Amino acid sequence: MKQPLVSILAPCYNGARFLHKFFESLLEQQYKKIELVFINDGSIDDSEKIVYSYKAKMEACGMSLIYEYRENAGIGAAIDRGLKLMHGEYFTWIGIDDYYHPLFLQKLVSFMEENKKYSVVRDDGYIVDENDNTVILGKMADANYDKYNEHLFDNAILERNFQFGYSLVRTTDFLKINPKRTIYPSREGQNWQILLPLFYNGLSAFYSEPLYYVLNNSHSVSRDPRKGGLKKLLAQKEEYKKILTETLFSFQFHEREKYLLIVNDKYARMEMRLGYEFNDGNLLKRKYQELKKLGTVKNIDHILYLRFHFPIFNKILVCLKTFFAKRS
Repeated sequence: MKQPLVSILAPCYNGARFLHKFFESLLEQQYKKIELVFINDGSIDDSEKIVYSYKAKMEACGMSLIYEYRENAGIGAAIDRGLKLMHGEYFTWIGIDDYYHPLFLQKLVSFMEENKKYSVVRDDGYIVDENDNTVILGKMADANYDKYNEHLFDNAILERNFQFGYSLVRTTDFLKINPKRTIYPSREGQNWQILLPLFYNGLSAFYSEPLYYVLNNSHSVSRDPRKGGLKKLLAQKEEYKKILTETLFSFQFHEREKYLLIVNDKYARMEMRLGYEFNDGNLLKRKYQELKKLGTVKNIDHILYLRFHFPIFNKILVCLKTFFAKRS
């Protein structure tokens, strides 16, 4: 098989406790033509020391390391910088608390070399217990009922039957769309920013064999945003909305206004439901009015609004459900 260079973009903020596992999984890769672009995003732990401790081992395996320290600016900003430093014919990116199966790159590079029509291949992965990595809790794409769809633009925007997982991207296809190698430097959201233009302009494949491991961190707010409460949830939703909006303006396509409406509708409806869930009537009313202004309000939105403001409506719904349940 041809051995094209693969760049791995690895942003890291205070990830020292995970780095040994990550680097060992890197050294165990059967595919060795790897360029690791490690962006230290302002870490104040031993991350830098650990990275340099593996430099000689990587070089002995035929791998190379590009290391850069920068002031903390978030994952999106670190990936943006990594895109400008990489040289690979393919590239991928990883959260530093996750790690690879030894055949991750060998199998995905082989697939892409044999299937030139694809701009990106997404892969399934295992979710493992944070305290015992031998305990597999599930797979990333378990609930993805549309995983083999080659046209994923709508699915990704709507988060409908979709899971990003980890991907391998053909760099030439990426550069045709994004020659400046620039993404909106947010603190998260790099999957949308990199992959949405590729999903719109090209084809995506799904490789079903799980070839990476995602740590299930029970204390992580990013893994379970509701741990942070309503304020953090709303801030996250607003950030995601901004990321999607910025991404829709980052490349040329004629349906931009259509998808901007879809994004605004999506987050107004999400935040309306958060208002209902957290018993925040002002939020619920504000987002309900926003949906009406957008012209996208649905019957289910009317019902949710009535259920919150008129408790008797809930009683009527319960009576109707009971009545029809008995008749069936």
